[in-house]
Amino acid sequence: MSKLRYTVPICEREWESRSLAELVELLTHRYRKPTRQRIEAIATVLPRILSSTRERRDAYGRLATAFTSLSELIDAHERLKHRILWPAIVRVERDPTSMNQSVCEALLQQIAGLEPEHNRLRRVSVDLRHAVIEIKGSPASMDEAVLALNLEMLVLLLNERLDLEDRYLWPRVLVLLRREW
Repeated sequence: MSKLRYTVPICEREWESRSLAELVELLTHRYRKPTRQRIEAIATVLPRILSSTRERRDAYGRLATAFTSLSELIDAHERLKHRILWPAIVRVERDPTSMNQSVCEALLQQIAGLEPEHNRLRRVSVDLRHAVIEIKGSPASMDEAVLALNLEMLVLLLNERLDLEDRYLWPRVLVLLRREW
């Protein structure tokens, strides 16, 4: 019999002691990739589900709308962080003289814009959660059961990641950027 393996979450003290580059890598490995996998799995299964009742079809329509909205928000959010913010903060941490004041100020503005974006992601994830609750009950098919699990996991991963970023990553980045100028 094989042993069950799972990743134990990093304790808060360890998050505080890690470099920003390590935090970015951990967030990417533990959250970005699994989130992307969940989105792809949901996008594959959701169109295949056909419900025989009008109520469930309507519920699945609301679910599809909430999922599409959340997926699009996550994509835009990921692009900003992975193409601009995370490479820049790793660069500043490694070489504080690598960026001038105007670049640091622009990064500070981008980071300040993350709070409303994180709040919007949380609101849409709540909408998705409500839509999941509407379709719950006894799943009519294996696809429905897998879909419900993937949706639940997506919401969990997203909210846990946003919380970790808000509590540990962004406050440290702000201190670093403000200290440099």
